[in-house]
Amino acid sequence: MKKLTFLTLFTVISAQFIAPNSFASGESFAGQYPPGPNGYVSFNAIPTFMNNFTNPALIGKTVGSDGLLKSVGSCKSMSDFACATGNYIQAYALFDLCMKSNETDCIETISASKADGTVLEVKPVGKFPGPKQQDYSGSSSMGLPAGGQTTLVEIPGAPHAGGITYLAVVNPWGYLDRRSDSSNSEFKMDLRVALYAVKIKSGSYRVSLNGTSVSDYPGSRALWNVNGGGDPNGSCLINDSSSCAEAMEIPEDLRLGVKIRISYQVKNWFGGRLANPDISVSSGNGSQSIIEVSAFPVKVAAVYESIPIGIVPQSLFDFYQDRAKASPGAYEVPELVKFRDNPQGNYSVHTSIGQSQFNMDTFSKWLPLVEDKADALPTLWNFSSITSESQWNDCLKNSKSLAGFVLSNATQYIDGPPTYNSKDNTLDYKVAAPHFTPEGEVFKGSYDLVMSSKVARCFYNFTNAPIGASVSVQTDKGVQNVATTVVNEKNGLLYITAKNFTFSSPTLKIKLTQKKNQKYTITCKKGTASKPVTGTAPKCPKGFKKVA
Repeated sequence: MKKLTFLTLFTVISAQFIAPNSFASGESFAGQYPPGPNGYVSFNAIPTFMNNFTNPALIGKTVGSDGLLKSVGSCKSMSDFACATGNYIQAYALFDLCMKSNETDCIETISASKADGTVLEVKPVGKFPGPKQQDYSGSSSMGLPAGGQTTLVEIPGAPHAGGITYLAVVNPWGYLDRRSDSSNSEFKMDLRVALYAVKIKSGSYRVSLNGTSVSDYPGSRALWNVNGGGDPNGSCLINDSSSCAEAMEIPEDLRLGVKIRISYQVKNWFGGRLANPDISVSSGNGSQSIIEVSAFPVKVAAVYESIPIGIVPQSLFDFYQDRAKASPGAYEVPELVKFRDNPQGNYSVHTSIGQSQFNMDTFSKWLPLVEDKADALPTLWNFSSITSESQWNDCLKNSKSLAGFVLSNATQYIDGPPTYNSKDNTLDYKVAAPHFTPEGEVFKGSYDLVMSSKVARCFYNFTNAPIGASVSVQTDKGVQNVATTVVNEKNGLLYITAKNFTFSSPTLKIKLTQKKNQKYTITCKKGTASKPVTGTAPKCPKGFKKVA
């Protein structure tokens, strides 16, 4: 199986032989070839968008009214022909370290500390690897960040199996769509961030490039992302022809942090693989936004199994066929039925992680066939912005800054904010992962919800009084007791944590509460004078301003 460059938006089944997959070295996980040359279907669910990631590129496309790609080319800037004349342009950026106080779309700082709070020294090493072939210049007027390179740092107080070197990856991608409006000049960019422990090694490596041939985008796939990342046959996160950054296991007691400056507007919901986060979003110079996140890494269950097609139950074929009927042409899953009837060669099924209910259902359907057991537990530290259409939209539209972070070590989770359950008056969030670790132990779940207090109060019509919350975990066998729950509110954010629950497919149920007519205290200040004001809706006296 080819190494995934980042998450696809749907489940794919393809006729391809299975090649090894690389994960953090400490986990020593590699997807193996099927036991035989014919008749095996390999299911994999790989819980990271960055086993390797996208090299910088600016790809200009001309898409016809029939949805087919007419031309495509790589650009060094938006003035190049393919991008100046194209009607759909895709961009894949990499952020460098900020070198000036007014610089934007860059990494301001990388931080590290131990679990006891001891701050560790972080020493920048430089950019890595060498300049990339499809690098390009950005355009601040169009909201387009530049290509760039990744950043290496050393943390002497945090040794890992490969040394003391760490890699910071800020790898947003986005697009400019001129198909219905030729005057549109604003890119829509996301934000994807990951930190890795790495070992730098020398050798001979292949460098993948982003697709620049019409044949790379067959049929209705004109808008696909054909991405070039690290060596597709190796263990490189990123590489050039002679050097490679190989992922190592991140120490679990290491709190890592990153502070990023961005010039463009991103979605205000994020999802990722972190634990016990501290998060802030603030305004910088001009239109800059400053996003700062520190957290511990988490171990996430990865699945990769080869199964004889003959033992796949009819119920799974029915599931795929029903989905194909509901969304004609949207999925290639009927190919699994064709393979069952003519099992020549081997097939690979991979599910996207952190996306739709369909992918959650797909993952849950396959779990019994892989004995509800993980094949590896790679240690991850990453987060990304997510697009969400949900019941929260009216309140989200009024939130100009951070609305929420959803973080979990579950293999699969639903994209976007929790769903409001009007019957139970709870916020429900579904997650799924194998019940067992590779060693056969019970895999324990973690979940962190960080939500803007303003957004929560808007949705529930709460006052500014303190909010309470409780967490339960619902399974098909009833309600679990969660070993650890933490609820607190600070700096305008509500933090809710649940840990040590078990899988396979539980629903986390969060109940927010607020007492009616609850009195609370604010602090008002005028010059050097300050005074507390208490009430059910306290207000500062004339001339005073609220400070807390």
